[in-house]
Amino acid sequence: MEREQPTSEQTTDEPTDESRRTFLKKGALATGAVALGVSGSNTAAAQQQQDVLTYFDDYQPGQSFRAIAQLPQDITVTLLSLPNGNTVPEISQPDDYNAYVIRPTTGQNDRAAGATYLFTRSSLNTDNQFRFGTSANVFSSQLSLVSTSASQGGGGGGGGGG
Repeated sequence: MEREQPTSEQTTDEPTDESRRTFLKKGALATGAVALGVSGSNTAAAQQQQDVLTYFDDYQPGQSFRAIAQLPQDITVTLLSLPNGNTVPEISQPDDYNAYVIRPTTGQNDRAAGATYLFTRSSLNTDNQFRFGTSANVFSSQLSLVSTSASQGGGGGGGGGG
């Protein structure tokens, strides 16, 4: 036999290409499984309650609303930038956000209510009903945005009128 058996030193200190590949594959699979688990739990948590941004004038504490449609990314970036195209300190990467057209729901003639925009780093299921949180903070005075929470569900009548 021409092949020499590796010593324990060679096996420990110098892994073969095959063992490196196996190790990397197992590591990648484990990382993927962890990421999938985290992603799955974040998705469930995101459906329960998530951080959102909306305009000062459009925020009504506890207001129910429906997500109508997601805006294209280029429009989202434009809405989250200053008129001269610069970004605000609070949002260095506007393309990290998703923008949605939302319509407040009043339980009566919902079509009569106007529409506005909502921004989030996660995603919303369009045509689902949500409810704004009861408290908000100024997020960006330059863009007139408040930060609040939104939870899926929302119920029938609106919490803040409209």
